[in-house]
Amino acid sequence: MVTQAIPVGAKVSFRIGGSTLVGRVLEDRGPIGNGGRHLYGVRYEADKGNWSYTELPAAEIETVEFKTVDPRKRREIQYIVPYEAVEAHSLFAKHKHAWPLAEFLRSQNVRFATDPDAVEGEVNFLIDKSTPWQEFVSLLNEWKRQYAEEPSAPQTVTDPLGS
Repeated sequence: MVTQAIPVGAKVSFRIGGSTLVGRVLEDRGPIGNGGRHLYGVRYEADKGNWSYTELPAAEIETVEFKTVDPRKRREIQYIVPYEAVEAHSLFAKHKHAWPLAEFLRSQNVRFATDPDAVEGEVNFLIDKSTPWQEFVSLLNEWKRQYAEEPSAPQTVTDPLGS
């Protein structure tokens, strides 16, 4: 049970129907609950690829994990935008971001191909349609969040695609 304010973006655990679930706080709804209880909007994955949203009072949230986001790193990757196309989902990433993004996508069993020469200075990721669009967008947003939470460190990338 949590009694302090919970920051937006925090990873939280809570119970619904006897199951413990993990989600992320999307919004602080304020003291609008029954009796002035403070509510939080939480997005969670009930099953793989099945995302849901619920509002919970602070008292029903069991644990909170929050890492500060580096605003510079968040701005640095804003240019990475997914595109939904007929044959494959697509996105472009600078070589600096291509390697960590590729590693993350592989860890999530996402099938993709890359074209490092599509645009000068950027790598084109062609995401196989076996990954549904919403799941792909959620995974990309999760990678962006993780990237922005990592402490800044000097990066040297010699071969961003491991080829």
